[in-house]
Amino acid sequence: MLRRRGNPNWMKHLPMTAGPAGASAFEHLAAKLGLLPEQYAGSPVLKEWARKNRNGLYVPPELLQVWGFVVDTGYAFSPEDYRNNRSRQHTHIPID
Repeated sequence: MLRRRGNPNWMKHLPMTAGPAGASAFEHLAAKLGLLPEQYAGSPVLKEWARKNRNGLYVPPELLQVWGFVVDTGYAFSPEDYRNNRSRQHTHIPID
């Protein structure tokens, strides 16, 4: 008798399910401080935390706008710079 090897279910795709999303670090801090959403903009502690963590953690965009913070996305090139750099990087050698 032949022994079957491998996973017999390898072609059966399981549905991708995402677990329930937890509260963000921002929401945890706001709850720890006992703040309601309408009190967020007036909290100096929350504002300082958001200033330090705006580039790495979630901060509601409305608050960033109210406080005048700009998020550094890490994208340093404009689309024009990208096109210029890309055209210089790829040299085409004609094939005879």
